[in-house]
Amino acid sequence: MWELLREEFSDRSPVALGVQVEECLRFLSIASELGGCFIPLSKEVDEIWHALVVQTRSYARLCESLPGGTFVHHESLKLSAYIEAVGRTAAVREFVAWIPRYVSRFGEFTEERAQYWRVCTFLRDELGLSLPEINELGRNTAGNKTQLEERHVNN
Repeated sequence: MWELLREEFSDRSPVALGVQVEECLRFLSIASELGGCFIPLSKEVDEIWHALVVQTRSYARLCESLPGGTFVHHESLKLSAYIEAVGRTAAVREFVAWIPRYVSRFGEFTEERAQYWRVCTFLRDELGLSLPEINELGRNTAGNKTQLEERHVNN
């Protein structure tokens, strides 16, 4: 599969591609456990996911091996459309709900990795959170929920 991805994304450096594949696999791991949640990815990682999906047998085996053991379906939906559909407050709550899973399982977001998660971009650009604050949400969601909601209302 790695060779297929390297061929399909030959314009990407092997290092960048490796990080994008890792973030895609991290996404799939979380999504397999959480079911129908919406976790928006960057275009680069979404393209990796799409390349995996079309390898149907391999992708089905991959999904079976994930912690949730369930097939992770691919649907194209823009972040703005999702926010419009469920409302900004509900979207923010949903985005924040999976961050502790990421941080506890894979460690804190780094600048290199955060760029591939649209949620991190949204929380930074729209709510003014710094990357350390996003990582703090991952370590202590309950204590920061009120602060995040207050910030959301004020923005």
